[in-house]
Amino acid sequence: PSTPVTAEVEQIRIGRILRNLIVNAIEHGEKKNIDVYVAATAESCAVSVRDHGVGLTADQVEHVFDRFWRGDPSRRRTLGGT
Repeated sequence: PSTPVTAEVEQIRIGRILRNLIVNAIEHGEKKNIDVYVAATAESCAVSVRDHGVGLTADQVEHVFDRFWRGDPSRRRTLGGT
């Protein structure tokens, strides 16, 4: 947006979510650009983080929100995480 976006949010929770998205993009983006988009209406706002890595297979996408699941189980955590 051409004007600043303001939203009332739970600062710790939203900060953790954005940090996780950005760290994941850095770790898995294959050193390519990371795009961060912000959109807003009078009632809501949205933030999108996109990397340009290899992505996930259709089977892997089904597990994205499974707790502690990893697309590549042999991959070690390099920067920690939640």
